[in-house]
Amino acid sequence: FGEKPEDIRDQLDILKDLGLAEVTFFLDRDALPLITGKGKLELEQRGQTAPQPDVPPISETSSESQEFQHSPDYASVNWLGQEYQFNRNQATCVRLLHEAWLEGTPHLSGHYLLTTIEGAVKMSGLFRDHPAWKELILPLTNPKASYRLNLPPKIPLYSPQSSPNTPEKRP
Repeated sequence: FGEKPEDIRDQLDILKDLGLAEVTFFLDRDALPLITGKGKLELEQRGQTAPQPDVPPISETSSESQEFQHSPDYASVNWLGQEYQFNRNQATCVRLLHEAWLEGTPHLSGHYLLTTIEGAVKMSGLFRDHPAWKELILPLTNPKASYRLNLPPKIPLYSPQSSPNTPEKRP
């Protein structure tokens, strides 16, 4: 689009400073931007205020049920068509993270998780060599030593369809 590399880097820095993206800059001047949960929420809110064609709304539970399904004990999880099996401690961790996501507060500290999970010392040890680690279960750098599930932000059905700067109304 005719953008100069330094302009793109400045724009990525702004997105990073706003918490809308995590950006890894490389020595060869390349960058790897990843949109954060806050960034996804911002996009969703902007999309809600944009003119929309006459399309029936998609409920949040239908998108969740397609994206993340679990057994009652979380020992088995299907995420985006990928089946994961978890031991008891791993399942407890996934349950805690999912419950936090359902409450709209998706990040949990490693300290909280490890003190709640019996016998766990490190999160990376708890999920050592597990295919869900860094795919479904994401370690965060901001806030440091926090974790979340790789699910989109949960937007309450009663959230106003207005600008991102409008405070959310609670029933």
